[in-house]
Amino acid sequence: ALANGDLTEPIQLNYLTELWPDNRQQIKETHQPLITLIVRFRVKPGKEAAMIKSFEPFVPRVRKEAGNVDFHFHTVNDHKNEFVLYERWENQAALDAHNALASTKTMVSQLGNILEGPIQNMIVFANDISK
Repeated sequence: ALANGDLTEPIQLNYLTELWPDNRQQIKETHQPLITLIVRFRVKPGKEAAMIKSFEPFVPRVRKEAGNVDFHFHTVNDHKNEFVLYERWENQAALDAHNALASTKTMVSQLGNILEGPIQNMIVFANDISK
């Protein structure tokens, strides 16, 4: 029904493939709102392998950081130059500490040569309003 006049453009469904699944035990806990970031990267043509190589050591390192709940890096099926990073943090202080690390600053600076545009335009901050 939404597609029949309520939307300004068609809904785009993207199926993701996680590159390095998190093997930590998944335990269902009481719901707690978390800080969530979704980053949809678009890389320059031919830079896909460089993007994957940049994130390969970064993903397991971030998963060990205090306050990190989830850190998942995906390819977007049928869009070889697009990647999605899904990350969740216990609170803003944990995310701020992550962003202040030299390793995070280095990663962001390296991505400048790989991405089609500014990383700031690719980040979505999501607020969990579910109960």
